[in-house]
Amino acid sequence: MDPAFPFLPPVPEPVLDPGRAPDCVVAGVTKSGSSSLARYLALHPGVFVTEPKEPDYFRTDDLRFLYRDLERRIPGATAHIARRTRAWYESRFDPARPGQVRVDASVSCFRGGLATARRIRDAVPGVKILILLRQPADRAYSNYIHQRRAAAETLPFAEALALEPIRLATPMHGFWGYRADGFYHDRLLAFFDTF
Repeated sequence: MDPAFPFLPPVPEPVLDPGRAPDCVVAGVTKSGSSSLARYLALHPGVFVTEPKEPDYFRTDDLRFLYRDLERRIPGATAHIARRTRAWYESRFDPARPGQVRVDASVSCFRGGLATARRIRDAVPGVKILILLRQPADRAYSNYIHQRRAAAETLPFAEALALEPIRLATPMHGFWGYRADGFYHDRLLAFFDTF
């Protein structure tokens, strides 16, 4: 563990308070339009979308490595990750008005597959799942461009694809699944089987 970055993955409680939990989880894939969808949904008076858009409460991987460099460049930018407790997550829904549909738009849920699907189901029985997909090659290149802009990617696209199997074995894997994140079948089955 990096002592300068002691963030740990979340450990969701078995069941969340139904009045302070999502009614819907947008679990699409990275670069599938989830940010746009969340913005459009938030414009509707009957819908509440969490702030931040992606609280990532149900994530099953360790976020320390994914965001360490961002935190060093912009202190405090990742503070919400360190507080992913049940109380913190439920408080994301406190601003929702009575009757509003509460939405968590965390695309990391889909990447987590079966383990994450089960965590969501156990914590929020009856939650609706919305999965956004995108043509895999377009999604891969869009993700690559996003990572280049964020300075998380330095390689040319062809080289990044060639090194993807090696890179996916590292703690930074969440950034570099350009090709791997486009294989939807097993993850879709996990969510269909779970819900």
